[in-house]
Amino acid sequence: MKRLDDFLFEYHNERRLKGKEHRSVPISQEEFLQLRDKNCKKAKRKNATKLYRGIEGGIDDYLFIDPSEHTRVSQYTANWYMLLMELSPQWEEFPKFSKSVIMTTDSGNISRWGREYRVYPYDGAILGVTPKGHFWGSFPYDMSTFNSFIYFIIQSFGGDIDKNETNPNVLKKEFAKIDKVKNIGQRKELLFDVDEWIERNCFSRTSNIFEKATERLRNGDKALDVFSDLLPNDGFLLKKIGDTLPNDKEVWTDSPCILEKIYFDNDNEE
Repeated sequence: MKRLDDFLFEYHNERRLKGKEHRSVPISQEEFLQLRDKNCKKAKRKNATKLYRGIEGGIDDYLFIDPSEHTRVSQYTANWYMLLMELSPQWEEFPKFSKSVIMTTDSGNISRWGREYRVYPYDGAILGVTPKGHFWGSFPYDMSTFNSFIYFIIQSFGGDIDKNETNPNVLKKEFAKIDKVKNIGQRKELLFDVDEWIERNCFSRTSNIFEKATERLRNGDKALDVFSDLLPNDGFLLKKIGDTLPNDKEVWTDSPCILEKIYFDNDNEE
């Protein structure tokens, strides 16, 4: 059964990622140096916190990316948690996760994601910084489980978001459908089998969290409030490029960036 599940997972992701547009554009060394000197004065400083990114199959020495022009497609799960962040008031000051480039301050761990690059965000870039080493690790449950919970609840109310992973308004519309069900008895009837889903899909240390969220939905709380409270920004930092950043943290920004492949410790900053 596990091998079949793995196959179905890979097949589903292959379909999701097929035709996915690569966001990085190759540039020449001359273009890189010009852009870095003009737009990345803070990121290239000698005392700046270095930012890194691993790129699978990275072959070009220099790249440019403007992540705000594209929507990230999560490689390992659906995008619904990212769309929820765009709807949630508590995340509105942070760069949009679905419109960002993901980096790390951990130079020793980037090769697991692909070829190593140094990232230079443009001056003025706003950065989100995770409290743990990875965004997913900053929550008591992984985002695949969280996405599945969102999907199951929406299906319980007759909704369907399976064909949308890029438009937060579709998620917002489904939440509105849930909110329209005012009758508490009807809500409880629609959510009658959620407890079984939680028991089947959640670890004991996290099942209580989803049970409380389900109970709030049964009692008429607004869907966006319930789901947003499951994705708090506790411990996350909002920084600017040039600020000192903590070690071994995941960082994201929606700012344009240039990237330089790492062959050795290039200390060519000012």
